[in-house]
Amino acid sequence: RLIAHLENGQPVGYVAIKPLRNGVKISTLAVGKEYQGTGVAKRMYDYIIQNYNLYSGESQTPESKGLWNNFLRKKYNVKAINIKTGEEVTDPSMIYTKEGEPTSNVYLYIPRGGK
Repeated sequence: RLIAHLENGQPVGYVAIKPLRNGVKISTLAVGKEYQGTGVAKRMYDYIIQNYNLYSGESQTPESKGLWNNFLRKKYNVKAINIKTGEEVTDPSMIYTKEGEPTSNVYLYIPRGGK
């Protein structure tokens, strides 16, 4: 599924989502250069959070990690979930893996509506 953000009727950003468990995860997000830094990505994420259970995926770009940290500051109900077992993970060292490390199967999760 593809969700586009329009400005004056023209697409300026899009996000592709894929089903995962009982929600979706972001597979691709892109914003036109002239619109980067204007909140387009944040608005697309906000739309998804209001309409879907959202999972982060097994790895994140620095920009994506910044967005998720912003979600924590907004007091969204962000949890770390092991997608294999469904259990919540509270050990911070298990949540993020570095590039080249094996995946931990731990994804960040925000329930639909953010609460």
